[in-house]
Amino acid sequence: MAELVRRTLDSAEDIAASSILVSGGVAANAELRASFQHEGSQRGLQVFLPSRELSTDNAAMIAAAAYPKLLNQQFAGSDLDAEPVLPLD
Repeated sequence: MAELVRRTLDSAEDIAASSILVSGGVAANAELRASFQHEGSQRGLQVFLPSRELSTDNAAMIAAAAYPKLLNQQFAGSDLDAEPVLPLD
């Protein structure tokens, strides 16, 4: 079983969840989809997966948003910095 599947299902059990939703690019991976469904069933967890057509990461969206800026030569300055610990509230 993939580490991602094990950790996700362990976490769901830790909080007594009855179901999980797997989405994004991960949900497009056939092996992970099958593993989540099989292992979830073994643990009594209901697993929801969107259709593969709706299971993509946001790379295409980012590219579509960036393309007009590229055409207009609008680039971020060298002082741009990531902020990986922003609060989610």
